Order: sequence, then structure tokens, then C-alpha cells
Amino acid sequence: LEPLLPVELVDERGTTLAARRRYWELFPARGWRQLLPLGLRQPPRDWDDVVAQLLLERRLGRDLPRHVAAGGA
Repeated sequence: LEPLLPVELVDERGTTLAARRRYWELFPARGWRQLLPLGLRQPPRDWDDVVAQLLLERRLGRDLPRHVAAGGA
């Protein structure tokens, strides 16, 4: 992509754990999952979208709003 766009490397250290925490902020646990300590909770789906959002926020230096469609993640 370098001829078309500038390429920027992004430090991804810690994004998996940070995204897992953010996932539960965005989509609070329900039922029995809310009884588990945060460190033991695993999101019920892939959370790559949350990781991507965190990387963008780090690059931009600000939080991005997230709009969740009714009835889903």
C-alpha cells in the first residue's frame, strides 16, 4: 500500500486484554456471566471489531463512540 497510502505500524501490545475489558463495558454480561470475575469472562463471539476500535482510539488519542444496533452486538 505504501505507493498509494502512507503505512503506519501500530503497537498492539495489550490490545487483547484491553479489548476484552472494553467488550464487557460495551456489552454488559447478563445471566450467569455477570457472576464471573472479569478476568474469567470470555466474550461469546469474536471481538476483533473492539480491538480495531481500540487501535484507532490509540492512534487518534481519543475515544470513539459506538452505536450498537438494537438486539445485537
